[in-house]
Amino acid sequence: MLRSSAGQTLSNTKPYTIEYLNAAVEDCQEYLANNGVTSNIKDDVILSPLTPVQNVNPGVQVYVSVEGYFDGSVMHSTPALPPDMILPLRLWERQTGSGQTFQPMNQPEDGLPSVQQGTFFSMWEWREDKIALFGATQSRDLRVRYEAALLPIKNDADLTKAIIKIRGGKRAVAFAVAEYFAAARGAPQQTWANQQKTARLDELVNRQVRKDQRIAFRPKAYNADRGSIDGSLSGSFK
Repeated sequence: MLRSSAGQTLSNTKPYTIEYLNAAVEDCQEYLANNGVTSNIKDDVILSPLTPVQNVNPGVQVYVSVEGYFDGSVMHSTPALPPDMILPLRLWERQTGSGQTFQPMNQPEDGLPSVQQGTFFSMWEWREDKIALFGATQSRDLRVRYEAALLPIKNDADLTKAIIKIRGGKRAVAFAVAEYFAAARGAPQQTWANQQKTARLDELVNRQVRKDQRIAFRPKAYNADRGSIDGSLSGSFK
C-alpha cells in the first residue's frame, strides 16, 4: 500500500466484504447474547388482536409466526411476529380492548397439554419458530419480550453510512471480519484475529456483568404444604 492501492483486497467494493461483515456481526451478537449481554432484547411489543379460536376442540391449537396468526382454521396476515425476533423470552396476555394489566403466561416443561379452550391462553410454547397456544374463546392481546437480531446489511448498502448496533463493538466486528478474510485465504493471522475479537467481546461482557452486580438478586420463595422455604432469607421450614 506504500507504493499503490493494488494490494487493497478487502475494501467496501469487493463482493465478499458484505458477506464477511454480516457474518462477523452475527458472530459477535451470538457471543454477546450467550454471555448475558441484553443490548438486543426488546420488550413491550404488543401483538393484537389474536381473535377467538374458530374450532373449540382440545385437539386444536393456534399460533403466531412471521407469516401471521392461525386461529385454528384460517391464517391471518396480522398480527405476525416481528421480523427481527430470534426467540421469545416472556409473554403476557390480556383481553383485547380491555385496558387491563397484562397477566404473565407460563411455559410448560414438555409441550402444551390437551385442554378445552377457555377465556385465557395461560400457556405458550416456542415451537417451529412459532408461538404456539391453546387458543381462547375471546380476543386476546399478547405482550412479548424477545431477543432481537440485527438486520443484515444489504449488498447495495453504502458502508460509509451503515450503522451496526453493537455499542462499543467496532473493534470486535473489525477483527471478526479480518478473521473471516484470513480464514478464506489460509492465512496464519486467523488465529490472532480470533483472539483479538474474543478479547474485545469479553470486555463488553464484563461491562454487562458489572452493571448486573449493582442489582440485588435473590431466589424465589418455595411453598411447601402451606409453609414457605426461602434459602436466601429467614423462613419457616415445614
